[in-house]
Amino acid sequence: MSDEDRKGRRPRKMGRPTTEAALRLTSHILKSARELFFEHGFDGASADMIAEQARISKRTLYARFGSKARVFEAVILDEIDTQLRALEPSGSDEPDIASRLRVIADRLLEWLLTPRIASMERVVIAQAVRFPALAANIHAFGYQRAVQWVASILAHANARGELSLVDPVFAAEQFVTLVVVAPMRRAALGLSPPAYDEAARDRVYHRRSGRWKNPGWPEPSHAATRRCDVRSRRLPFRKRAVSESVARGTNARRSRKAEG
Repeated sequence: MSDEDRKGRRPRKMGRPTTEAALRLTSHILKSARELFFEHGFDGASADMIAEQARISKRTLYARFGSKARVFEAVILDEIDTQLRALEPSGSDEPDIASRLRVIADRLLEWLLTPRIASMERVVIAQAVRFPALAANIHAFGYQRAVQWVASILAHANARGELSLVDPVFAAEQFVTLVVVAPMRRAALGLSPPAYDEAARDRVYHRRSGRWKNPGWPEPSHAATRRCDVRSRRLPFRKRAVSESVARGTNARRSRKAEG
């Protein structure tokens, strides 16, 4: 490069990066850390590995996040926030509440029942006891946010007279736990494949009868139903037998006291 070219070049400005550059760097670090955490787990992914993957110094990593646990928390919360913002609809064109709930279940489970999220869930479960504050933040940021989303839809259906719910938030918690969290937990534990295929859909929704069902739990048999009926019929007799036994014991104690 000639002296004239050097003179014509504008000097590079030094100092703090712009907000846009800082956000790009944070996103780049989280992407690099996400790959390592999901592949090696929390303990297997060291700060040195994250810094090397992101092509930054470890000093820069700690200056931005403070600790490896904070990096891990930021990775998980960023994953949840990115996906939920993309999934949360402004409204639904489905004609009835059952169809709208099926749309929500499909959207959430298509995201959650993947090898990537199953790996993330395993890492989170493994570190929940070690970092309870982190687990609480993830629960509030992910589970509670999904519950609020469903609760708003149930409350709207309540107001339109489609449902008659005393507590839409409690109903939303039951829906998210049974329909969404249960299949995700089964996939993370290796009890079912991490894929939202036809088998997974059939576990969530009974196509033949058109009824929602608890995923992973078999329908009660007629024999089990009969046993429950028999037990319920026997219950008054059992209560009476217990009452008579208590009465006999009380009378015996009174007799011994009188004789003494």
